[in-house]
Amino acid sequence: MPPSRRGPDRGESEGPVDLWLRRLAQRLGLPPEECERRRAILLSFCAERGMGPSDLLDRWLADPDLARRRTKPGLTRADARLLVVESFLIHNGINIFGDLVCVPVSQKDLADQGPWFTGRS
Repeated sequence: MPPSRRGPDRGESEGPVDLWLRRLAQRLGLPPEECERRRAILLSFCAERGMGPSDLLDRWLADPDLARRRTKPGLTRADARLLVVESFLIHNGINIFGDLVCVPVSQKDLADQGPWFTGRS
């Protein structure tokens, strides 16, 4: 069973939203304004469903359709919003793609997936 996502765990000093935003800034070079825009999208998405971001991580495992884009031509506004939510899930170690899509070369590759990496079969 994955560790609790309700706050810092495994020696980490940040929760899942802060972890995600830090990675967006560090790895993608997103400015603070863009990170805050994405935080607002995530929090709005969660609020509409009556849950917090930590709950989303736990509940997605039971119901992947909770935050999954439908594949169709063209990207709608709702799809663009779900891209942000998918980013949050991915950066917190949730494999939203199903079967393994990347074969890790080293333990660091696995560690980079986040402390709650969960493969789906």
